[in-house]
Amino acid sequence: MNMNLTKLRYTDSVYTFFSDYGKYNKFSNKQYRGKYICDACGKEYLWKTSLKRHKREECGKERRFICALCGKRFKHKHHLKDHQQHLHNL
Repeated sequence: MNMNLTKLRYTDSVYTFFSDYGKYNKFSNKQYRGKYICDACGKEYLWKTSLKRHKREECGKERRFICALCGKRFKHKHHLKDHQQHLHNL
């Protein structure tokens, strides 16, 4: 078994493993490109429901959760908590 696998992230939190970048490039550019595209920002999604959620909750919305220690902004409260735990050791 090849233990040198590359983990790459796709939209909709789909994770896939590839043994080399060439295989990733072939995979990402041909078969599994998102077929649902946001007309405002160009982000691609594999599922229509994900595009709807993106438009409703994310696209064009201000990042409303702000780190009191460094001022970095986040769209989701749990991302702020993760940031504070890992970066600021809170």
